[in-house]
Amino acid sequence: MARMRGGLFGKYVVLIGGMVSLVLLAGSGLGFWFFSQHNDAQLVALQREKAIAAATRIELYVRDIENQLRWTTPPRAAGDAQDLQQRHLEYLKLLKRLPEVTDVTWIDAQGRERLYVSRLNMNRFDAGTDMSSSPFFLGLKPGQVWYGPVVFRNDTEPYMAIARFPGDERDGIALAEVNLKFVGGVVTQIKVARTGEAFVTDREGHLIAHPDIDLVLQKSSLRGLPHVAAVSSGRVMRAQPEGHFVRSIRDQPVLSASAPVPGLGWNVFVELPRQEALGPLYALAWRGAIVLLAGLAVAAVASMMLARRMVQPIRALEAGAQDIGAGRLDRHIDVRTGDEIQALADQFNTMTAQLRESYATLEQKVAERTRVAEAASLAKSRFLAAASHDLRQPMHALNLYLGALHAQRLEPGARRLVLDLRLCAQTLDDLFERLLDISKLDANAVEPHMEDFEMAPVFERIALEFEPQARARGLRLRVAHCRCWVRSDPALVERIVRNLVSNAVRYTQRGRVLVGCRRNGEDVRIEVLDTGPGIAPEHQTLVFEEFYQIANSERDRAKGLGLGLSIVQRLARLLNTEVALKSTPGRGSVFTLRLPRATTVPAAPRAAPPGSPAPAPLNGTLAVVVDDDSVVLSATAQLLAQWGCEVVTAGSGAEAVLRLSESSRVPDVLLCDYRLRDGENGLDVVEALRDEFNRDVPALIVTGDVMPESAEVAHLHGFALLHKPVPDSVLRDTLSTLMSGVHSTVEAPGAASSPSRRAARAA
Repeated sequence: MARMRGGLFGKYVVLIGGMVSLVLLAGSGLGFWFFSQHNDAQLVALQREKAIAAATRIELYVRDIENQLRWTTPPRAAGDAQDLQQRHLEYLKLLKRLPEVTDVTWIDAQGRERLYVSRLNMNRFDAGTDMSSSPFFLGLKPGQVWYGPVVFRNDTEPYMAIARFPGDERDGIALAEVNLKFVGGVVTQIKVARTGEAFVTDREGHLIAHPDIDLVLQKSSLRGLPHVAAVSSGRVMRAQPEGHFVRSIRDQPVLSASAPVPGLGWNVFVELPRQEALGPLYALAWRGAIVLLAGLAVAAVASMMLARRMVQPIRALEAGAQDIGAGRLDRHIDVRTGDEIQALADQFNTMTAQLRESYATLEQKVAERTRVAEAASLAKSRFLAAASHDLRQPMHALNLYLGALHAQRLEPGARRLVLDLRLCAQTLDDLFERLLDISKLDANAVEPHMEDFEMAPVFERIALEFEPQARARGLRLRVAHCRCWVRSDPALVERIVRNLVSNAVRYTQRGRVLVGCRRNGEDVRIEVLDTGPGIAPEHQTLVFEEFYQIANSERDRAKGLGLGLSIVQRLARLLNTEVALKSTPGRGSVFTLRLPRATTVPAAPRAAPPGSPAPAPLNGTLAVVVDDDSVVLSATAQLLAQWGCEVVTAGSGAEAVLRLSESSRVPDVLLCDYRLRDGENGLDVVEALRDEFNRDVPALIVTGDVMPESAEVAHLHGFALLHKPVPDSVLRDTLSTLMSGVHSTVEAPGAASSPSRRAARAA
C-alpha cells in the first residue's frame, strides 16, 4: 500500500508538474519571440515620431520669428519720414523681443535699402544700397517668405536670413538676420528618452543646433556620417533595426531617425544609444526568465500540494475565488492546513483587501479627475473672456477714432476713404463677433436659460430689423402673425431666427421671404422660407460648416462670411434641437427649427411697451470718462468733444475725483470702463462719484468682458451697459437716451437674460 501510494504521488507530481512546466515554457518562449519580432517596428515608429515632433517644434520656433517680423509692418503713415521713424521704432521693439534677431533691414519696392537696425552694428537710414539683384528680392512675391541658406559668421556662429514680402507691394521687404545658435535652446529642451540626443543640420550637412554648443561653433560638418549624407542628398533615412545601427558624431552605435523641417531644407536627427534602445528587450528577457523560473518552482510545489491535498482545500479556494470574481470582496477564505495551501488562501485574502483599497483609491482618482476637468473648463472660459477683452479694446478705439474722423470736415475723396474704412472696420467687427460666438459655443461657455416665452415679440423685432433691407433689395418680407408660446432660451432662439432671415434676405435675388410658425403636436415649427436660388443636395450638409459658401469663391464680403449657419447649428445643438433644411435648386429653400411648446401660457395679453422720451442733445454736457487704456481714453475724449461735450478724463476713480475737484460743475454723465487697474472696476467708480456729488448721475459702463456676470451686475445696479467695440452712432444714441432719463442695457451675444443670485452676491 505504501509503494502504491508513493507511486501515485510520484505520478501526480510528474504529470501536474510536467504539464504546468510545459505550458510555462511554451508561453514564455512564444511571448519572447513575438515581442522580439515586433520590437524593431516599434522602435522605428517611436524614433520617427520623436524626429517629427522635434522638427515640428523647430518649425514653430522659426514661424514665430516670421510672425514677429510680419507684425513689425506698421500702418502706412501720412509721410515718408514718419513711416521710416515708425518702422525704426517697430524694429527696435523686435530686437528687444527676439534676442536671436541681430539685424533687420527694410528694402523698398525698388530694391533700395531704406532702413538698417542692428544690435551689433551702427544703424543706417536711407543708405540707398541697391539690393534688387539679391536672391530674395528676385524670387519673393507678395505674401511670401524667403529663407536664406545657413552661413557661419567668422566660421563660428550660424546665421540665417528671413525675408518677408507683405501683401502690399508698397510696403517693401523686411529682411532679418537670425542667429541660429538660439535654436540650440529648442533642441536642448527636446528629451529623447534618458541619454538620447537631437540635433539639426542644414541642407549641406553642417551642424547648426546641438545640445553641445561647442560642436556648432566649430562649424562641424556631418557629411562624413553615412546616415546624415543620405538624408542631405534627398534619400529617405529611417531608424535602423537591431544589427544595423549607425555611428554617431561621438562614434557610438546609435539608433537614428530623421525628419525634415518643412520649408527650411533642414533635417532633424534623433539618436538613441543602442544600449538604451534595446533596453526594453533586455528587460523583457530578464523578467521573462525570472517569471519562468518562479513559475516552474510554483508548478513543482503546487503539484506536490495537489497530490497530497486535492479535495477540501481546493474546494475552499475555488469557492473563495468565485466570490471574489463576483465582486464580494468582503469574503474571507478560511483554510487551516498549515502548509502552502493555507498560505495561498492568505494571499487571496490579502489580494481581496488590496482590491478593496484599490477600488476606494479609484473612486478618489475619478473624483480628482472630475475636479481637474471642471478646472480645465473654467480655465478655458477665463481664457476666452480674456482674449475677447484684449481684442475688443483696439477695435473699440478704432471705431471711436473713425467716428471722430467722420465728423471732421473732409474733402469728398477723403470722406469716401473714411466711409470705406468704417465699412472695413464693421466687417472686421462682424467677423470677430461670429468667430468669438463659435469659440464660446465650442468651449461650452454659453449656458442656455430655459423659460416659457411668446414668439410674437421675437417676430416683431425681426420684421422691424429686416424689412428695410428687404425693400432695398426689391423683396417682400412677410412675417406671419404668431400666437405660439415655446419653452427655450429666448435670446438664443432669436439669434437663430435672425441668422436664418439674414441669410434669406442676403441670397434671395427676387420674390419674397416668409417667416412664420405653426403647431405640430407637442412641438412648434418655426419656418423661414425664401424664393432664392436654392441649394443643391450635395451642398445641403456642407453649408452648415464654417466659411463654406456655394457661390463665393472670390470671398466677396458683401455675400457674407459663411459663419451664420455654422452658428445656427451650434446654437440648435445647445438647445437640444436641430435645424432642418429642404431646398430645390431654382425654387428656394425652407429652414425649419423645432421647439417644444410652453407648459404654461399666460391668459393676459401682452402689454405694449411704454414710449421713450426723445433723446437729449449733448451740447454743453459735462462727461467724465474713466478708462485705463490711454488709446481708448483719447479716442473717446476726441469723439465727445466733437459732439459738443466738455470732457474730463481719468485712468482711475481717485484720479477722476481729483480732476473734478478742479471743476465747479457737477458731471452730467459718467462713462466708465468695467475692468480697471489694481482690481478696480467701473461700478465702484460710478458709486464713488455719485457719493462724492450726492447725486444719481446717469452712468454708462463700457466693457470688453463678454461673460454674463458683467451684464447681470449692471442690471442689478441700474447702469447702462455697452460691449466693446461700440460704433460711434450707438454710443451717441445711448448717451442721449441716458440724458433723457432712460436707462438701457445692451447685452453681449449669448449672455443670460436673467440675473443670477450668485452674480448678485458677488456684486
